[in-house]
Amino acid sequence: MRKSVLFFLLPLFLFGGEAQKQLNVFELTPSKMPPQQFKVEAVFSKEIKADCNDAYLIGGKIEQKEGSDGLLYYEFSGGNELAQTLMLCKTEKQKKWVYYELEAPFFYTPGEIRILAPKDVKVELKIYELVESKEPKIRKMK
Repeated sequence: MRKSVLFFLLPLFLFGGEAQKQLNVFELTPSKMPPQQFKVEAVFSKEIKADCNDAYLIGGKIEQKEGSDGLLYYEFSGGNELAQTLMLCKTEKQKKWVYYELEAPFFYTPGEIRILAPKDVKVELKIYELVESKEPKIRKMK
């Protein structure tokens, strides 16, 4: 009996009982435009069963760490707490990608952005380019 309990608990002690993680590596290519012309943000999502309501996951956070190789990486950890609207739905729950409320901004620098996240979390980088900057027209109030 003791041996069988030890056999089942051994993986928890060896692997810490944590969700498995994967390293997501994004390569940013050099640009002729200045880096200030770009906005880079990481977006995190998870596939869950949800109804027709708008939903998002809360409780995500990201920390900058240094790897054993001396390179910096970011570690994402997120909860499973779901927030959603409360409309009546006529359809069954379906699998869909639900985003975390956290959006992590980065500077656009050529090279790698490395993000460690749980395997069931999808990581995307969104890169925005400044196309035009507009100044407001100042009008006097009457």
